[in-house]
Amino acid sequence: MAKSRGATNVYVTHDCREALGLSERILVLNEGRVLQIDKPRTIYHQPATDHVGHLFGDPAMNLVDGQIVKTDNGLGLAVDHIQFLLPEHLQSSAAQRLSAGQTQCRLGIRPSEVKVSTQQVKHAISMPIYTIEHAPDSEKLVVYFEVGGGFFGGFADAEEHLTVQQAVWVQFKPNSGHLFDASF
Repeated sequence: MAKSRGATNVYVTHDCREALGLSERILVLNEGRVLQIDKPRTIYHQPATDHVGHLFGDPAMNLVDGQIVKTDNGLGLAVDHIQFLLPEHLQSSAAQRLSAGQTQCRLGIRPSEVKVSTQQVKHAISMPIYTIEHAPDSEKLVVYFEVGGGFFGGFADAEEHLTVQQAVWVQFKPNSGHLFDASF
């Protein structure tokens, strides 16, 4: 109705899901600072900061702090004893950070962009499962791992019949993830 009258509505909410569903544009504030103003799709798929990425998503975006390292297959992120190979589209951003002498960064990747399987695939790493949840409204499982003092989630097919502590293969989907400077 407001649109037909040429009016603008400003709706304030702390419910990010509601904001994504109702808005044409979203302004994200944190402690009085504007973090991002954009269309809901852009806010979700191209968050300007790790804070925005973490707020908008269910389950929340994985955020992992680590050190950029050179691997046999390109640049990766070393976290504790684990080395994640960065997706191809993040390689140049990681290389720029390295050339500027910045080795520390935060990887943000949505659990839906992390494939978990019992089958070994190229560039996947093996990790033991910490816990498993059934994804709402889906034939998927949300599988969590302990990484860098926190938890890191990915999705597996429900028919995989996974168990806690089972070693599985974890791989990032192509063109997924973001590199951030840690803000919180």
